[in-house]
Amino acid sequence: MVEHFSNYYFRFDYLGPLLLSITDKDLIKAIFLNIHAHLWPIFLYNLMLMGFAIGLGYLGKYLVRELKWDRKSRFFRFSNRWHYILTGECLDFKHIPDKYEDINFKRVDVLCQVGSKQFTYMGELIDWYLDEKGDLDMLHLRNVFKKEYGTTAVTLIPTRFFIVPNKNIININVRYFNVVIESSTTGSAREATQ
Repeated sequence: MVEHFSNYYFRFDYLGPLLLSITDKDLIKAIFLNIHAHLWPIFLYNLMLMGFAIGLGYLGKYLVRELKWDRKSRFFRFSNRWHYILTGECLDFKHIPDKYEDINFKRVDVLCQVGSKQFTYMGELIDWYLDEKGDLDMLHLRNVFKKEYGTTAVTLIPTRFFIVPNKNIININVRYFNVVIESSTTGSAREATQ
């Protein structure tokens, strides 16, 4: 391809000895002198090649996400399943009858082991974090209520944000809602969920 767009060409007779670790000192010297003499064009070529690869990668990601190919076909999906579950994008999968565009609120109920007791933490899902392997590390919630397993008493946790580490999580229930606030002429509001 370089030969088609410039006066330069690849010296495969130089590339082979480098790849095969040939120890002929005169040949190695000639190869590095040639590289030094063409350092700037080599740099520009590699810069253009990397720019093209990065641009193609971003274009591919944009098309997959914008045209929702990852939701229509498993082939295009991220390897991280948590993204689709916790964002609600899994609602656009073929076998699920709902639509992602219909939700504007996500609530989770997280059953956790805390010491010798089990608690359910219920709150609005704000964010989540993954570990280096891509597994769920922790959940970030707000407006959290706590209920001890086996009891009926529900307590508000007075905090702005609440972190639930995965090491304590036994089970997660994710619920997706479409919350609509309608104002009447009397000034009252009601919430409707689907």
